[in-house]
Amino acid sequence: VCDGRDNDCDGMIDEALARMRPFVREMHTKSGLYDRIRASKTGLADAEREVMSLVTKHVPYREGYLAGNSIYQDRRFLARYMPMFEGYLHN
Repeated sequence: VCDGRDNDCDGMIDEALARMRPFVREMHTKSGLYDRIRASKTGLADAEREVMSLVTKHVPYREGYLAGNSIYQDRRFLARYMPMFEGYLHN
């Protein structure tokens, strides 16, 4: 995950990929996600601003819910890397 201050995130991506379990690393490599992340020029802060811009147009404050089978992990990620967005969602 990029820190949002620059767009040169290759080292950070490689470090995160190295920490992943082999199954997860293979899944993200095979799906093309890893390559798409490497090619992206969007930093984390920019991504959070874009998400907030979209969500605030369609979802009132504290009324947005996450859905899926990994909500706990998703919320942990958002709290750490996108706190403004995480704080906008329903508790």
